[in-house]
Amino acid sequence: MEPHIPANRMLHIKVRGTSICLAVFSKDDIKAFQNVCPHRGAFLSQGSLNFQQEVVCPLHAYRYHCGNGREAENRSPSLRIYTLLWQADGLYIQWP
Repeated sequence: MEPHIPANRMLHIKVRGTSICLAVFSKDDIKAFQNVCPHRGAFLSQGSLNFQQEVVCPLHAYRYHCGNGREAENRSPSLRIYTLLWQADGLYIQWP
């Protein structure tokens, strides 16, 4: 049985000491990226998601695309994006 994660939610996880945000747009559309905003260090998992698949930083409202990591107005470095792999026994993050 697959765990149910509501759509349009974010989850904060730690992998090998690294803070990662999972953005859940639907059961089949989940993105993974660094949880710490490169602009001022806020936790992106405490922000919000918009209809353009962007995470909106809770501190200064910078918007980062969850698929490619780019900030909408090029004011900040891009987010690190992690590849997700679905396997029979669960969801895995491809680690660098």
